[in-house]
Amino acid sequence: MKRTLIMLVMVLLIVPSLVFAAGSKEGSGGEDLFDIVLIGKLEHPMFDNTFIGMQKAAKELGGVRVTMVNPAEADAAQQVALVEDQIAKGVDAILVVPNDPGALEPAFKKANDAGILTFTHESVLSKNITFDFEAFSNEVFGQNHMDNLAKAMNYEGGYICFVGNLTAVTHNSWVDAEIAWQKEKYPKMYLLRDRLVSDERTEVAYEKTMEAIKTYGDKLKGVIGSSASDPPGAGLAVAEKGLQDKIAVVGTSLGSMAGPGLDDGSIKVVSIWDPQKIGYGAVWVMKQVLEGKTVADGTDVPGLGKIDIQDKVIYGDKSGILNITKDNYKNFTF
Repeated sequence: MKRTLIMLVMVLLIVPSLVFAAGSKEGSGGEDLFDIVLIGKLEHPMFDNTFIGMQKAAKELGGVRVTMVNPAEADAAQQVALVEDQIAKGVDAILVVPNDPGALEPAFKKANDAGILTFTHESVLSKNITFDFEAFSNEVFGQNHMDNLAKAMNYEGGYICFVGNLTAVTHNSWVDAEIAWQKEKYPKMYLLRDRLVSDERTEVAYEKTMEAIKTYGDKLKGVIGSSASDPPGAGLAVAEKGLQDKIAVVGTSLGSMAGPGLDDGSIKVVSIWDPQKIGYGAVWVMKQVLEGKTVADGTDVPGLGKIDIQDKVIYGDKSGILNITKDNYKNFTF
């Protein structure tokens, strides 16, 4: 009996301390902290760099603690499980880069019901969120591609555009903007044909660029790719034909994928969003919301620039675009 009483007292002493530790949101200096968690699509340098931006924001802004957890592979079910884990831990906000936006909606609602704010990146159709973060609008990114191509083509000649597939809303929005911008700004340039589909495969972009070179000959002066695999594929075709000085290849890709083409001149420039800027800007906005403050359209957000809010989507301005060239691609880990 005496032993039982002693054990009971020990449990009563230990349990409150465990509860306090689990629910503690104090920093090393004793200040209250908001816990924000990033869940990427999978383990990838892009998300590592997003987290670096978040860490920088947490350090400079104060009052925030950030962590990152990623699924082992690009799997929606694993992301849902990770969101459920964070709900159980009682974090303040979750930022997810969804593999399947629809699959996450029930988990997001559960988090919201528990008082946890949910945010996304690269997911403009998500519903049970406070905001989705996009580095820039599709129109701005498409215009950037066309500006890069026009400069590389000396502002004249024919060009073709690739999309991953015809149902890829983002890719086709970029191409719509590219063509409209060319017609407005670069009258000596012209589109040779309807957009080509690469199926997001390097070998398809290569084969169709080869066909375009054969079909259009000297009329073909430029190629814009939408999928990250498009510029490497098109660049390979240009390099094999020795046409680096006659055909310019630009578009969406990563330095890690486009590096060989950038080095040999078959790719002039590729563009992507700066993940560190996205991470920084997201934390800035989330901290404002967690503090009960309003984030209004036109606000100048560090990392995102002057934002444009449309429904639940926050778009940054052109400052979020990262143009990657032969001279700088080795500076990045993605």
